[in-house]
Amino acid sequence: MSSLILLLVQFIMECCFFGLFATLGFIGDTLAESIATVNSLARPPDDQFHNELMEQYGRVRRFLPKLFTSVQFKAAPAGMATIDALNYLANLATSRNQILDNPPLGIIINSWKRVVFDAENQVTKRGYTLCFLGKLQDSLRRRDVYVENSDRWSDPRAKLLKGADWKANRIQVCRSLDHPVSPDAAITRLTQQLDAAYRQVAARFDKNVCIYSLPNDPTSDQF
Repeated sequence: MSSLILLLVQFIMECCFFGLFATLGFIGDTLAESIATVNSLARPPDDQFHNELMEQYGRVRRFLPKLFTSVQFKAAPAGMATIDALNYLANLATSRNQILDNPPLGIIINSWKRVVFDAENQVTKRGYTLCFLGKLQDSLRRRDVYVENSDRWSDPRAKLLKGADWKANRIQVCRSLDHPVSPDAAITRLTQQLDAAYRQVAARFDKNVCIYSLPNDPTSDQF
């Protein structure tokens, strides 16, 4: 099962372990109920995930205010759209407005549009919140968004060698990984690999059974 609820519950449990949620009250029956929610979200691959998730919004939203106010999320450049959406929702506090005014739209991908926008093309709070949670899940997994002082959710880039340490160990590290020491040489190698892969795919394009025209338009140039 791949559930954003599961990931967030795991995240909350880890924060409890490290004392970051010492004042949140996520204990006893509340945590047990959250885990029960996770189990109820288990679904076969062909199920309508978005529709099912919309039905769980009432349960999900209960822990969001404390999540917004008690965890300091940080981001790499690729995660800034997620942070913008997080800050927007956090600033709504307990607002009862169900239509959002000018929210950041950078997190909304095509598969979420029918959930986020209503018939009048307005952004709904429920759909936008769930879309944000999906984006937060993805950003945490990619470490585009991270939390300091957390073993699981910290920024892996912080552990990289830098400055004088990198200069002193650069040659040894590059050789152990079979990487060129020169950035230009590394780029040249990657360029050659990409070119070779492209030519290989192009040579087999007509016989590739995984490539086909759109079913509604056999003459379409889109694949």
